[in-house]
Amino acid sequence: MNSLQSTAQTTYSPDKAIKKYALLSKDRKRSFRDEVLFTYLAAIDAKYRNFVIGLTSQNKSGNALASLFGLYTSALASVSSGNLATAFSTSSTFFQGAQGALNKDLFYEQTLPALINLMEAERTRVRTDILRKLTADRTADHAITYGLPEAFMDIGRYEDAASVEKAVATLAKQAAQDLAAAEKEEEDAEQLRSGLIDKAENSTIDDPVPLDGTEVETDPTPPVPDPEAQ
Repeated sequence: MNSLQSTAQTTYSPDKAIKKYALLSKDRKRSFRDEVLFTYLAAIDAKYRNFVIGLTSQNKSGNALASLFGLYTSALASVSSGNLATAFSTSSTFFQGAQGALNKDLFYEQTLPALINLMEAERTRVRTDILRKLTADRTADHAITYGLPEAFMDIGRYEDAASVEKAVATLAKQAAQDLAAAEKEEEDAEQLRSGLIDKAENSTIDDPVPLDGTEVETDPTPPVPDPEAQ
Protein backbone atom coordinates (compact mmCIF):
# COMPACT_ATOMS: atom_id res chain seq x y z
CA MET A 1 0.00 0.00 0.00
CA ASN A 2 1.50 3.37 -0.97
CA SER A 3 1.64 6.35 1.39
CA LEU A 4 -1.12 8.23 -0.43
CA GLN A 5 -3.44 5.26 -0.15
CA SER A 6 -2.57 4.86 3.51
CA THR A 7 -3.30 8.53 4.17
CA ALA A 8 -6.61 8.34 2.33
CA GLN A 9 -7.79 5.29 4.24
CA THR A 10 -6.66 6.41 7.69
CA THR A 11 -6.76 10.20 7.86
CA TYR A 12 -9.66 10.63 5.44
CA SER A 13 -11.70 7.47 5.80
CA PRO A 14 -15.24 8.12 4.50
CA ASP A 15 -16.96 7.85 7.89
CA LYS A 16 -14.49 10.11 9.70
CA ALA A 17 -14.26 12.63 6.87
CA ILE A 18 -18.02 13.02 6.42
CA LYS A 19 -18.56 13.46 10.17
CA LYS A 20 -15.87 16.16 10.29
CA TYR A 21 -17.25 17.78 7.13
CA ALA A 22 -20.70 18.11 8.69
CA LEU A 23 -19.32 20.16 11.59
CA LEU A 24 -17.37 22.65 9.49
CA SER A 25 -18.45 26.10 8.37
CA LYS A 26 -19.45 26.64 4.75
CA ASP A 27 -16.15 28.25 3.81
CA ARG A 28 -14.14 25.50 5.46
CA LYS A 29 -16.31 22.80 3.92
CA ARG A 30 -15.09 23.57 0.41
CA SER A 31 -11.39 23.52 1.26
CA PHE A 32 -11.75 20.31 3.30
CA ARG A 33 -13.73 18.65 0.50
CA ASP A 34 -10.99 19.55 -1.98
CA GLU A 35 -8.31 18.29 0.39
CA VAL A 36 -10.02 14.92 0.77
CA LEU A 37 -11.01 14.62 -2.89
CA PHE A 38 -7.58 15.33 -4.36
CA THR A 39 -5.85 13.07 -1.85
CA TYR A 40 -8.03 10.18 -3.00
CA LEU A 41 -7.60 11.03 -6.68
CA ALA A 42 -3.82 11.11 -6.28
CA ALA A 43 -3.85 7.76 -4.45
CA ILE A 44 -6.00 6.17 -7.18
CA ASP A 45 -3.72 7.59 -9.88
CA ALA A 46 -0.62 6.19 -8.18
CA LYS A 47 -2.22 2.77 -7.87
CA TYR A 48 -3.35 2.83 -11.48
CA ARG A 49 0.10 3.83 -12.74
CA ASN A 50 1.67 0.90 -10.90
CA PHE A 51 -0.95 -1.37 -12.40
CA VAL A 52 -0.28 -0.26 -15.98
CA ILE A 53 3.51 -0.14 -15.61
CA GLY A 54 3.58 -3.63 -14.19
CA LEU A 55 1.19 -4.89 -16.82
CA THR A 56 3.23 -3.64 -19.76
CA SER A 57 6.66 -4.59 -18.37
CA GLN A 58 6.09 -8.17 -17.26
CA ASN A 59 7.07 -11.31 -19.12
CA LYS A 60 4.44 -11.95 -21.79
CA SER A 61 3.78 -15.57 -20.94
CA GLY A 62 0.29 -16.58 -19.95
CA ASN A 63 1.30 -17.58 -16.43
CA ALA A 64 3.13 -14.30 -15.88
CA LEU A 65 0.09 -12.43 -17.15
CA ALA A 66 -2.18 -14.15 -14.66
CA SER A 67 0.35 -13.67 -11.86
CA LEU A 68 0.67 -10.00 -12.71
CA PHE A 69 -3.05 -9.40 -12.42
CA GLY A 70 -3.11 -11.32 -9.17
CA LEU A 71 -0.33 -9.10 -7.83
CA TYR A 72 -1.84 -5.78 -8.85
CA THR A 73 -5.49 -6.56 -8.28
CA SER A 74 -6.70 -9.18 -5.83
CA ALA A 75 -4.19 -8.22 -3.15
CA LEU A 76 -4.86 -4.49 -3.40
CA ALA A 77 -7.49 -2.90 -1.22
CA SER A 78 -9.81 -0.33 -2.69
CA VAL A 79 -8.59 3.20 -2.05
CA SER A 80 -12.07 4.50 -1.33
CA SER A 81 -13.56 1.69 0.76
CA GLY A 82 -10.72 -0.43 2.12
CA ASN A 83 -12.33 -3.53 0.61
CA LEU A 84 -10.94 -5.47 -2.32
CA ALA A 85 -10.92 -3.21 -5.35
CA THR A 86 -13.91 -3.93 -7.58
CA ALA A 87 -12.43 -3.01 -10.94
CA PHE A 88 -8.91 -4.28 -10.36
CA SER A 89 -9.75 -7.48 -8.50
CA THR A 90 -12.34 -8.71 -10.99
CA SER A 91 -9.85 -8.03 -13.75
CA SER A 92 -7.56 -10.60 -12.13
CA THR A 93 -10.25 -13.26 -12.32
CA PHE A 94 -11.00 -12.35 -15.91
CA PHE A 95 -7.43 -12.76 -17.10
CA GLN A 96 -6.70 -15.86 -15.05
CA GLY A 97 -9.67 -17.52 -16.73
CA ALA A 98 -8.83 -16.20 -20.16
CA GLN A 99 -5.07 -16.80 -20.24
CA GLY A 100 -5.40 -20.12 -22.07
CA ALA A 101 -7.45 -18.53 -24.86
CA LEU A 102 -5.29 -15.43 -25.34
CA ASN A 103 -2.48 -15.26 -27.83
CA LYS A 104 0.12 -13.37 -25.82
CA ASP A 105 1.72 -11.61 -28.78
CA LEU A 106 -1.62 -10.46 -30.14
CA PHE A 107 -2.69 -9.38 -26.67
CA TYR A 108 0.39 -7.29 -25.91
CA GLU A 109 0.78 -5.78 -29.35
CA GLN A 110 -2.85 -4.94 -30.17
CA THR A 111 -5.44 -5.72 -27.51
CA LEU A 112 -3.65 -4.39 -24.44
CA PRO A 113 -3.00 -0.87 -25.84
CA ALA A 114 -6.64 -0.65 -26.92
CA LEU A 115 -7.87 -1.68 -23.46
CA ILE A 116 -5.55 0.79 -21.73
CA ASN A 117 -6.73 3.60 -24.02
CA LEU A 118 -10.36 2.77 -23.22
CA MET A 119 -9.65 2.77 -19.47
CA GLU A 120 -7.80 6.08 -19.81
CA ALA A 121 -10.73 7.54 -21.73
CA GLU A 122 -13.20 6.48 -19.03
CA ARG A 123 -10.96 7.85 -16.28
CA THR A 124 -10.70 11.15 -18.17
CA ARG A 125 -14.48 11.37 -18.52
CA VAL A 126 -15.02 10.89 -14.78
CA ARG A 127 -12.20 13.31 -13.88
CA THR A 128 -13.66 15.93 -16.25
CA ASP A 129 -17.07 15.51 -14.63
CA ILE A 130 -15.51 16.06 -11.20
CA LEU A 131 -13.72 19.22 -12.35
CA ARG A 132 -16.93 20.59 -13.84
CA LYS A 133 -18.76 20.01 -10.55
CA LEU A 134 -15.97 21.77 -8.65
CA THR A 135 -16.09 24.72 -11.05
CA ALA A 136 -19.88 24.99 -10.78
CA ASP A 137 -19.62 24.91 -7.00
CA ARG A 138 -16.96 27.62 -6.97
CA THR A 139 -19.14 29.92 -9.07
CA ALA A 140 -22.23 29.34 -6.90
CA ASP A 141 -23.19 32.43 -4.93
CA HIS A 142 -24.11 30.85 -1.62
CA ALA A 143 -25.00 27.18 -1.21
CA ILE A 144 -22.47 24.41 -1.73
CA THR A 145 -23.58 22.45 -4.79
CA TYR A 146 -20.95 19.71 -4.59
CA GLY A 147 -20.65 18.24 -1.14
CA LEU A 148 -18.22 15.68 0.23
CA PRO A 149 -20.71 12.77 0.17
CA GLU A 150 -21.20 13.26 -3.59
CA ALA A 151 -17.45 13.63 -4.01
CA PHE A 152 -16.97 10.22 -2.39
CA MET A 153 -19.40 8.75 -4.90
CA ASP A 154 -17.31 10.23 -7.71
CA ILE A 155 -14.15 8.87 -6.10
CA GLY A 156 -15.66 5.41 -6.37
CA ARG A 157 -16.57 6.05 -10.03
CA TYR A 158 -13.02 7.19 -10.74
CA GLU A 159 -11.52 4.06 -9.22
CA ASP A 160 -13.98 1.79 -11.04
CA ALA A 161 -13.16 3.49 -14.36
CA ALA A 162 -9.98 1.37 -14.49
CA SER A 163 -11.97 -1.78 -15.21
CA VAL A 164 -10.64 -4.23 -17.75
CA GLU A 165 -14.09 -5.85 -18.05
CA LYS A 166 -15.68 -2.51 -18.92
CA ALA A 167 -12.94 -1.84 -21.44
CA VAL A 168 -13.45 -5.27 -23.02
CA ALA A 169 -17.21 -4.67 -23.14
CA THR A 170 -16.67 -1.28 -24.77
CA LEU A 171 -14.28 -2.82 -27.28
CA ALA A 172 -16.85 -5.50 -28.11
CA LYS A 173 -19.58 -2.88 -28.45
CA GLN A 174 -17.45 -0.82 -30.82
CA ALA A 175 -16.72 -3.95 -32.88
CA ALA A 176 -20.44 -4.74 -33.02
CA GLN A 177 -21.19 -1.19 -34.18
CA ASP A 178 -18.49 -1.43 -36.85
CA LEU A 179 -19.95 -4.75 -37.99
CA ALA A 180 -23.47 -3.30 -38.18
CA ALA A 181 -22.18 -0.34 -40.20
CA ALA A 182 -20.29 -2.65 -42.57
CA GLU A 183 -23.35 -4.86 -43.04
CA LYS A 184 -25.48 -1.78 -43.77
CA GLU A 185 -22.98 -0.61 -46.39
CA GLU A 186 -23.03 -4.08 -47.95
CA GLU A 187 -26.84 -4.08 -48.00
CA ASP A 188 -26.93 -0.63 -49.63
CA ALA A 189 -24.37 -1.72 -52.24
CA GLU A 190 -26.36 -4.87 -53.03
CA GLN A 191 -29.58 -2.88 -53.41
CA LEU A 192 -27.83 -0.45 -55.75
CA ARG A 193 -26.40 -3.32 -57.80
CA SER A 194 -29.79 -5.03 -57.99
CA GLY A 195 -31.40 -1.79 -59.11
CA LEU A 196 -28.89 -1.37 -61.91
CA ILE A 197 -29.41 -4.99 -63.03
CA ASP A 198 -33.20 -4.54 -63.10
CA LYS A 199 -32.82 -1.33 -65.09
CA ALA A 200 -30.54 -3.05 -67.62
CA GLU A 201 -32.94 -5.98 -68.01
CA ASN A 202 -35.92 -3.70 -68.50
CA SER A 203 -34.09 -1.75 -71.21
CA THR A 204 -33.98 -4.86 -73.43
CA ILE A 205 -37.77 -4.73 -73.86
CA ASP A 206 -37.31 -2.02 -76.54
CA ASP A 207 -34.42 -3.93 -78.11
CA PRO A 208 -35.69 -7.51 -78.44
CA VAL A 209 -33.38 -10.44 -79.22
CA PRO A 210 -34.80 -13.44 -81.18
CA LEU A 211 -34.66 -16.93 -79.72
CA ASP A 212 -31.80 -18.00 -82.02
CA GLY A 213 -29.61 -15.30 -80.47
CA THR A 214 -29.16 -13.23 -83.66
CA GLU A 215 -29.68 -9.54 -83.41
CA VAL A 216 -32.93 -8.20 -84.87
CA GLU A 217 -32.33 -5.79 -87.73
CA THR A 218 -34.36 -2.62 -87.66
CA ASP A 219 -35.10 -0.45 -90.73
CA PRO A 220 -33.83 3.08 -90.06
CA THR A 221 -35.99 4.46 -92.93
CA PRO A 222 -38.96 6.39 -91.53
CA PRO A 223 -42.38 4.96 -92.55
CA VAL A 224 -44.08 6.41 -95.65
CA PRO A 225 -47.59 7.77 -94.96
CA ASP A 226 -50.46 5.87 -96.67
CA PRO A 227 -52.16 8.27 -99.19
CA GLU A 228 -55.53 6.52 -98.81
CA ALA A 229 -55.39 6.99 -95.09
CA GLN A 230 -55.01 10.71 -95.68
